[in-house]
Amino acid sequence: GHGTYVDENDRLRASVAGVLEKVNKLISIRPLKMRYQGEIGDVIVGRVTEVQQSRWKVDTNSKLDSVLLLSSVNLPGGEL
Repeated sequence: GHGTYVDENDRLRASVAGVLEKVNKLISIRPLKMRYQGEIGDVIVGRVTEVQQSRWKVDTNSKLDSVLLLSSVNLPGGEL
């Protein structure tokens, strides 16, 4: 799988430092240093990099900046 190779002695080796992931007979290595790729339901921490009329741009250390629409924000007490 990704992040692996077979050496000259036919032993499976990791080509990157990371975490072993095994699904049935497929073995791959998830690198320790990689960009975040969000999925539905993830709780994230980000840095607001730009404020516009109805949205914020947020750096989540992923491939692209995220966009948070202000209409999607629920503040305590129901204020917008």
